Amino acid sequence: MKVSIQLTNWSDWKQKETVQVYFHDDAASIVQQVKRLVDFKKVILEPQSKQNVIFEIPVTEFSFYNNQGEKLLENGSFHLFVGANSVDVESTEFEVVD
Repeated sequence: MKVSIQLTNWSDWKQKETVQVYFHDDAASIVQQVKRLVDFKKVILEPQSKQNVIFEIPVTEFSFYNNQGEKLLENGSFHLFVGANSVDVESTEFEVVD
């Protein structure tokens, strides 16, 4: 899965930012955490600039282990969150199907 977000530095100073990607499985057969971190990148933004940050996330990142220790990737609805932390995020929904 390819995920991108555009960052803008409106200030007159160079800025450092950590962009984080989280997801939530809306209907897993076993209860999952609310948000699970799957990737992050540290970027430097020049003054008065914009930068696209792109993530390549393998679909296997959306799997989990069941009570028998088997790794599962279930079909269903997921939420993806991208932002500077787990609270201040942009979000979207997506489906995983066979």
